[in-house]
Amino acid sequence: RKVYAYDFDLETGNISNQRAAVDFADKPIEEYGLPDGMTIDTDGNLWVACYNAGAVFKFDPQTGKTLQKIAIPGAKQTTSVCWGGKNLDELYVTCAKAFLSPEQFQNE
Repeated sequence: RKVYAYDFDLETGNISNQRAAVDFADKPIEEYGLPDGMTIDTDGNLWVACYNAGAVFKFDPQTGKTLQKIAIPGAKQTTSVCWGGKNLDELYVTCAKAFLSPEQFQNE
């Protein structure tokens, strides 16, 4: 349960210097779930949709520190996140409903 960062060489397309930007090993799986889709904001912060957490987390990718948690009520299986809108100030979140019965889905 890690999100890795790399250095990228624009000329060659090569990546190098793998390092953990966020290590979820020290974060409770009940709260943080599993890291899934992610995006970067204009300030360089990493936003991660966490599957089975029903939330999107904002991290400082330099320190791995959690900066913010946005709960997504009724959508435990958050899958991805991206910025949109004219000013890139709208956060779009996708969710799944895998393995949920119709009753479970209605109760979520």
